[in-house]
Amino acid sequence: MLILAFLIIEFIYYKKTTKDLLLKAPVSLITGFANMMDNVGNVDNWGLEFELNTANITTNTFRWNSSLNISLNRNKITSLGDDNSDIRSGQGNTIIQRVGNPINSYMLLRVDRTLRAADFEADGVTPKPGIAIYTGQKPGDTKWVDVNDDGKITSADYDVVGSYQPKFEWGFTNTFKYKNLDASILLQGRVGGKLLSIGSRGWNRATNGPGWNYMSRWLYDAYWSEEEPGDGKTPGFFSTVTGGQYDTNWLYDAGYVRIKNITLGYNIPFKPNNLISKARVYVSCDNVYMWDHYDPGFSPEAATQDNASSDWGAYPQARTFSCGINVTF
Repeated sequence: MLILAFLIIEFIYYKKTTKDLLLKAPVSLITGFANMMDNVGNVDNWGLEFELNTANITTNTFRWNSSLNISLNRNKITSLGDDNSDIRSGQGNTIIQRVGNPINSYMLLRVDRTLRAADFEADGVTPKPGIAIYTGQKPGDTKWVDVNDDGKITSADYDVVGSYQPKFEWGFTNTFKYKNLDASILLQGRVGGKLLSIGSRGWNRATNGPGWNYMSRWLYDAYWSEEEPGDGKTPGFFSTVTGGQYDTNWLYDAGYVRIKNITLGYNIPFKPNNLISKARVYVSCDNVYMWDHYDPGFSPEAATQDNASSDWGAYPQARTFSCGINVTF
C-alpha cells in the first residue's frame, strides 16, 4: 500500500482604489429635485484570498483530495464629492453612503430593550429622568439608544449600525475516488455581516393589524404586560409608535453554512473500442442544505447591490437534482 500526502498553498493580497462612482448625489431643492446622478464616489478596496490544496490519501485503489479557499474584502468610502455629504436611499432612507464606512451601510435606530412601567412616572406617560423616549411611547414600546445624548429619541438618533459586508467567505471541497466510484462534496459559507430584512415588515413588526400572518416571536417573545414582558427585546404587538420606525430588530446575522453540492459518479468498465473510449454516469444535488440564523426570510444570501443590500423577500436558491452520463468518443 502506498500512502502519500502533499499540499499546495496560494496566497493573494490586493488593493484597489475606484474613483468617480456614479451615485445619486443630493442637490439643492431649488432645482426641483432632491438628487441627481453624479460621479462623486471614491472607494478603497483591499482583500485577501487564500487557497490550500491537499492530497490527503493516495493509494492504488483510493484517493482523497481537499481544497479550501478563504476570501475577504474590505471597502471604505473615501470621498463623496466636494462636501462629502451623506447619500441616503432605500426604504425609509435606511441605506447610507458615508465617508469612512462601507458601501451601502445600514442607518437605523439601535435597540436597547423594551420600555417598562418602571421607566415612567405614575401617570404612565412621562418618562423618568434619564429615560429618553420617542414622542407617544409607553410601556411595551422599544427603548432606543439616545445616540446624541439629548434626552429624547428623534430622527437624529439614527446611526450607522453595520453592513452586509462579511468578515470572510469560504469554500471547502472534498473529492474521493475508490476504484470506479467517485464522489465530491462542496461546502461553502460566510462569516459575519448583517442583513436588513425590509421585506418582512408585513410579518415582522409591531402593528395594530392582527389579520396578517406574523412570525412566532410576536406571540411568544413580545411584551404583553408587566407580568408577561417577553424576551426584553421584542416590543408589544400593538406598539404602533415602534412599528413606524426602522431599527436593529430588523437586522439579522447574514452568516451561513451550506452544503452546496454532492455528486456521486461511476466509471463504467468496458473494453475500449473504436466508438467509445470511456463513459461515466452520475447523480448530483445542488443546494442540499443550509444552516443559518436568518428567521424572517428564506436565505441570508438575499441581499444584492441592486436592492441596496436589503432583503425584500427574495426567493431562495432552488434545490436541484440531476443525473446524466458523460461519454468520451
